[in-house]
Order: sequence, then structure tokens, then C-alpha cells
Amino acid sequence: MSLNSSELLYTGCGPLEKLDVETSDCKPEDFFARYVCTRTPVILSDQIKSTNKATPNIGELWSNDYLREKCGSETVRVEYRDVNAPISDSRFGKGQEKMMKFSEFLDSIESGNENLYLTTQELEYDCEGRPALHSPPTSQLLSDIPIPVPLLDTLIISNINIWFGSSTSFVTSGLHHDFHDNLYLVLRGEKRLRLYSPCYASNMYTIGNIVKVHENGRINYEGQLTTADGCDLQAEQALLASLRLEDIARRQQQQMKPEGEGQSHEEDEEEMDQALQALLEAETAGNDDEEDGEEEGDGSESEEEEKEGEHAEVAALRRVLTNTQDHQSHTTSSNNNNKRKHADTDSNRLRVTAQPSNFSRVDPALDPVHLQSRFPLFSQCVCAEVTLKAGQALYLPAGWFHEVQSRNATDGSHLALNYWFHPPSHPIHTTTTAHNSTNSTDTTNHCSDYKQPYSSSFWARDMAARGLESWHRGIDSGRSSY
Repeated sequence: MSLNSSELLYTGCGPLEKLDVETSDCKPEDFFARYVCTRTPVILSDQIKSTNKATPNIGELWSNDYLREKCGSETVRVEYRDVNAPISDSRFGKGQEKMMKFSEFLDSIESGNENLYLTTQELEYDCEGRPALHSPPTSQLLSDIPIPVPLLDTLIISNINIWFGSSTSFVTSGLHHDFHDNLYLVLRGEKRLRLYSPCYASNMYTIGNIVKVHENGRINYEGQLTTADGCDLQAEQALLASLRLEDIARRQQQQMKPEGEGQSHEEDEEEMDQALQALLEAETAGNDDEEDGEEEGDGSESEEEEKEGEHAEVAALRRVLTNTQDHQSHTTSSNNNNKRKHADTDSNRLRVTAQPSNFSRVDPALDPVHLQSRFPLFSQCVCAEVTLKAGQALYLPAGWFHEVQSRNATDGSHLALNYWFHPPSHPIHTTTTAHNSTNSTDTTNHCSDYKQPYSSSFWARDMAARGLESWHRGIDSGRSSY
């Protein structure tokens, strides 16, 4: 598959062979300028600390006994692999899953079972259709980890997960990309990664059909178009209409200008009609793309409510915006939702789901002759190989393809924690590629703003609606203009 210039818009860091190494005490503003806005992966030689002053190392705090006490009764979804299958089908990431108690999973890991892997979990939805930002067992451990993350305090969290398994030799996750910026903390064991820039998206032989790569590396698949920060297009349209409606309602209610000055009532009415029309178009588009039994409002009700009171148009927006957020959450809100649809609640029931669209068909472990024969475009890609030990971390921007290989520590398991963030959406214009020596990234280019990483207030408003404003440092976190 080949993308033309109107589809491949990525302007961030290109191919790398080696990554810079930073420390966690780097100033957030400097970290943002060097790596986040240039879309450059970087290794952290030390990790962020836990909130437990007595045991600041998260990996030391989260012993198996501690995890069993905090989360043992929770039911979790675990990937499994068929060791009797051909080698290309015996890896994780093939959609094979089962349910079990977390305590049972721990027992299996401690007994040496290498065929189970705890990854992303099903997310519950609130009454307004918003997916949770975490699920068990992570939910029971949130008080142990810093939120917001000091290095990335102006980025908005999309999801937090734990990755837990056992393997005496390196076992692979499969080659794939994430839809969000990833901060990946290795707590136990060793991780070996291969990294490929989003500039190679056309060469990756993905399961899904890529239709767009945004400037910041966010990748869209057929039928799943979003903005650069991952917002559904209809939800964004509804938000812009809401801002217009709220501005009109505020002007009318507060009577900010004497009659006869500035914009007339007729002009206000005309602008209101235009905003309501935008809402109706967003709702219609949401109905066209409806999936997973979402309930969509009736557009005619919006017009009737607009006549019933001065704030009715804002109420109409709330309904449409909720519906479009719900649609967006099912399609783009988390990497986990791209992999799984509905929970299967029976413990130990096995199931197989479709392989996610963001996975590659390529097995990088194939010998060069087979790679060239089967995946000639992939053979052209430059790869950065990274090894992470317990106590280290990796920042990986959205859209970077990666294969993660995991191996046990001396205690017989490997464990990692990751935060996913909505990628910054302001235009990113890099004129040079990051260098391969430590602290040598060119930061003289024009890029997104640390204080305003998002061009829209959509995700900041979403966090406010959840009552989670404290989860990010809201320094003008989204522009509300239209």
C-alpha cells in the first residue's frame, strides 16, 4: 500500500538507529521541546517515583504478594498463545484470550507458565458513554503512581495499563503501532524493542488499510478518521458548534452590548441557526457510523428544544456531543478498544478475536532473504534497536511501529506499566532529523506548545466532565476558539 502526499502528512522525527538517553528530572518544558513536539523516542535512564515515600521504586513496591493483596480478587482478561502452532502463530497479539482471577494469573506465573500475558483490559463506560481511563488490576494500584506524570504534565491521559508475563527467553508482542503517545516503564525483567518511524507507515503491511498519517504520527484506518489528537471528526464538529452556541447564549443572557450596537439579534439568530445546523450534521454523521448499539438522539428534537428556552440549544449540544463522544470512544479512545469489543464474563472461557488493524503482518525475526521476498517494502526500513532494563523507561510518540520482546528477571516474571496520552495536535514542522548522539536533538524548529499541546479543548473538556482536571496540568490545555 502506498500513501500519497495528501495522506502521509507526518513531519516528525524520521529514521533512527540509536536513541538519546535522558533522566526523569529533566525539566518538562525541555523534555517537551526536545522529544514530544519533535516526535522523537527517548530512553529514560531512571523512572518516575511512586507516591509511596517508604518504597519510591514502583517495581520494588509491586511485589507479587503486594499485588495479590491489592488486586487478587479482580477478574482480568489474559492473552494466551498456542505453543504447538507454527512459530509465526505462536506469539502473543493473535487475539487469543481467556478470563481468570488475577490471583489465579499470579499463581500461574509463579508456577512458570510462559503462555499467559496480561495486557490491556476491557473498559467500563459511564452513563454518558465515556470509557474509563483504567480498569482492574490497574485501578486498584492508581494511588501508588503519580498522576499527572511530572515529565508530561500538560498531556492528557488516555489510558493506564499493566503488562505482566513470564518467559525465560524473549517472547514477542508482534510488530504494531499505538494510537497514543506512550510512556513505558519496565518494572521487572528486560525488554528489547525494534522501533520504526511513522514515515514508514506505507511499508508496514498493516492488517488494516491506512488512509492517513497525521503530522504528529497519529495513524487513521479506513472508516476511522480522526483529528490529529484522536478526536472523532463528528465530536470535534459538535464541540465547535457548542462553543458558538455558548457564546451566543452568553451574549444574550448577559446583555453585554446595548441594543443597536455590535451584532444584531437577527445576526445572532442567523449564527445560532448555523451552529444548530452543524450539530444536526454531526448527529447525522454519527448515525451513519453508528456501531455497537449506540443510542443516537433525534435531530428534530434539537430544533424543538432550541425554541423552548434560551439554554435549550446548549442542552441539544450536550446530547449530540455525548453521542459523538460515545461513537468516538468506541472507535478511537484507546488502543484496547481497537482490539476488543464486548467482555466475556465467564471465568476461564477461551475466545479468539480478530487481529487488530494496527498490527503488521511482518515478523521482523524472519531472515533477510524471506523478508525481502515476502515484504520487500519493509526491507527498506531503518530500525532502532533498544534494550530496557528494570528501572528504565521509554517515551514513544504515537504512530511509531514497534515490536516488544520480553524476558524474565531472576524472580521469574517481567512486568511493565504504561501511560497512554492523547498526542499533541498542534502543527509540528521539523526541518531536520534528530541526531543519534545523546542530547543532540535539534529543537530550533517550530513545534507544538508545551502550554497548549492541543489545538482543541475537546480532551480537556472531557477530563473536566469526568471530574479529573487534576490529572493534567491545565495550562491553556486547549484553545476554545472557533
